[in-house]
Amino acid sequence: MNRIKNNQAFTLIELLVVIAIIGVLVGLLLPAVQQAREAARRASCTNNLKQIGLGMHNFASARKERFPPGRVKHSNFKTVGWSSFFLDFMEQNQLAATWQYVSSADAQAAAPDSRLYLDANFTSKINEKATHTKIPMYLCPSTSREEPTRSNGFIIEPGQYEGMACSDYFGNAGPNHNEPQFLKPDGSRYEEHSGVLLRKNAANLDGGTRFAAITDGLSNTVVVCEITGSGLRGGTNNSAKGVWASGLNCSEIGHNNSTPPIINPADPLEDVWRETNQPLFSDHPSGASVLSCDGSVHFLNESIDKNIVTGLLSKNCSEVVSFD
Repeated sequence: MNRIKNNQAFTLIELLVVIAIIGVLVGLLLPAVQQAREAARRASCTNNLKQIGLGMHNFASARKERFPPGRVKHSNFKTVGWSSFFLDFMEQNQLAATWQYVSSADAQAAAPDSRLYLDANFTSKINEKATHTKIPMYLCPSTSREEPTRSNGFIIEPGQYEGMACSDYFGNAGPNHNEPQFLKPDGSRYEEHSGVLLRKNAANLDGGTRFAAITDGLSNTVVVCEITGSGLRGGTNNSAKGVWASGLNCSEIGHNNSTPPIINPADPLEDVWRETNQPLFSDHPSGASVLSCDGSVHFLNESIDKNIVTGLLSKNCSEVVSFD
């Protein structure tokens, strides 16, 4: 007796239904995967800032409770920035700043090591090994938008800064003291240098802000903030704001006009990077991370009131604000 064989194949309609179901599941899972990846990147960024805070506090302990200066300028050399001065406390001894004497001839020769020689211009040949070394803790893993002069964390614009490594973290020099929209509780404008990492030249590493000068409280004052993607401001070759060794990587915070928000303004992005005084900026969704003077890290949402932000940026203006 012949047996009738059953056809077990899918029909075209069944196959299309399965494909549609798979497509729906992928569409549901993809945002969750992206959110998980961003959560991991944000956690890594938070850890970067915590390591910076730990390095700063170790530096301060060795210098009678003084933060590193925002910038140091020796003779007529270009300024070197705050992020150069505590690398030996961040397991980056090979890049540690040194005051070892450097002659004019030595400054034009290749360095015997990768230390940053403060007695020479940071654009000198002797500092090339240091300034061209990328420091992972100075780069936010969420950064996806970079100034056109920068790519993958390096300056690509031809000229004296080409090949230098960048930083996504800026020193807080205080609220923009020129902009009348940012006012202290008594209605007066903020003074210049009301932040912690100041935009003025110190003679040596002992010229930073004392803990005692931060009368608003270490836990209520920002010392470092995210301004990611920075390179050479506005495409010019004389403003290395985004270079980690540069003294220009501390900034007053807040646009020079009242229109854009103080955190994550919308495009055009060139306006974010070009200004002398900048907004907080990151590629994290809905806000940016900051490091407070007590070493804790906080996330400031884009919707936070600008007066709270400026209050957290100033060190001694008696604003009643907190991160909570």
